[in-house]
Amino acid sequence: MEDPLDFHPALDGFRFVDVIGRGGFGLVKLARHLASGKYVAVKILLRDCSPSSPLSAQGEAAILRSLRHDNIVRLLEERHTRTHLFLVMELATKGSLQSYVFEQGGLAEAEARTLFGQALAAVSYCHAQRVVHRDLKLGNLLLDEHMTIKLADFGLSLRLEQGTLVRGFWGTPEYCAPEVFLGEAYDAFKADVWSLGVVLFAMLAATLPFRGKDTEELQDTVLCACYVLPRAVSPALRELLAWLLTVDASGRPSAEDARTHWWLDPGQEATQEEKEAAVTLLQPLGVPRDSEAKEYLAGLGLLPGTGTEGTPGPQPQGPASLPKSSEGGERLTRENDHLSLVSVSCDSMSVEISSARSDSSEASSQPQQERSPAPSAHPPTPPQGLQ
Repeated sequence: MEDPLDFHPALDGFRFVDVIGRGGFGLVKLARHLASGKYVAVKILLRDCSPSSPLSAQGEAAILRSLRHDNIVRLLEERHTRTHLFLVMELATKGSLQSYVFEQGGLAEAEARTLFGQALAAVSYCHAQRVVHRDLKLGNLLLDEHMTIKLADFGLSLRLEQGTLVRGFWGTPEYCAPEVFLGEAYDAFKADVWSLGVVLFAMLAATLPFRGKDTEELQDTVLCACYVLPRAVSPALRELLAWLLTVDASGRPSAEDARTHWWLDPGQEATQEEKEAAVTLLQPLGVPRDSEAKEYLAGLGLLPGTGTEGTPGPQPQGPASLPKSSEGGERLTRENDHLSLVSVSCDSMSVEISSARSDSSEASSQPQQERSPAPSAHPPTPPQGLQ
């Protein structure tokens, strides 16, 4: 069946070279600007009978005119005929991110961080302008000659007032958020964020996290949000993916909030990893003579030689807290009435206590138990002489 978009008038001052993209609403052709010799991308759309419609060709042009960002494809010129609309845009010479990711078989974290950070910056900017994209996917993220991301194809985009909800199924199903499948009114900005989570997964895995043989099966996989990365990634990246792909839209971040995640800041990620890997060795503790000091250590379950080591007393909460010895397999062992305390990662509350004897293989084989940080509180003030 012939596509009416293939039959369009010539564009004065340009020579069309080839078709470089085709969608449900438009045709994109490579063209050469005759005066300068430069190549551009020209999106060709049929003019609408109702130009006031938010999804009209004129509506897409109006949104593109209003956006100015380094990671958004730039509109250079508009041309109108009686039947067609021509949008002359900058050319992304390296093609789509989808092609690049599949050629590479997935990207390393460092490269994915850079490219995803640019895509996230573009979407965050659009949202700040109250523009939702509604078709975020690898194929709509282009790469220029410097391998810089350019967000493209605003054919389904809308400009929405604060608090406005939308209805309807728009976009590419595999990238759609759970609420889009449910047929209820939803926040299109949060739906964009879910799509970004799918984009990030696909950048790493060169495959999509949610698939199905039909729409019903796809909906089931999306609603359960069960996905498996084919290779190991950093804890920070796993955390960001889980945040973006939160089924409950109210628990999903905004695009701007997602930009603050520590995976996107290599310096912050390194600091976090250093904290988690940090080990502080304390000198072996003997039995103090001072009665108040003994009582203080006994209350913490750290008094050697009294039989209280394995039965901790009341414990403070906060970064200085120790987990209960009955949880996670930690042990307190005696050796000549001395203990050595190894404290690991105050942020994750992971603590290991081992004996001072260097050949205690049983104690060293116990896995560390990571916990979420407890509510902040000050530990009990030690008696004078233990501070």
